[in-house]
Amino acid sequence: MLCEPENASRSRCRVGRVSVYLHHGAWWIYYRDRGKQVRRKVGVSRPDAQQLAAQVNAQLASGAPTLLAFTPIGFVELRQAFLTYQENVLQSAVATVHRYRAATKQLEDFTHGQAKQILVVG
Repeated sequence: MLCEPENASRSRCRVGRVSVYLHHGAWWIYYRDRGKQVRRKVGVSRPDAQQLAAQVNAQLASGAPTLLAFTPIGFVELRQAFLTYQENVLQSAVATVHRYRAATKQLEDFTHGQAKQILVVG
């Protein structure tokens, strides 16, 4: 379902629900994901941009999160995922994991303190 050959000379085409276009020497894709506009620079090669557009289009059709989707995560969840990754995947030394745990705990405490100050002042 890539862009048709007769449109090969054009700088814009569609792959399903995803537009592929040339902008300032780079290829971009544009689509709507759950009502939000998404524009991403995907590279300098048209075939690579079309391939990525086809993947994103398939994900949109199936309702799966798109390849370029951003899902926010809280600091507490991010910290726990990082420590779990260090422990289980990288199998870092116990002392290293303890150092990371202490350092990230200090950062967590600092950010909670900053949030309270902002709420009190604001």
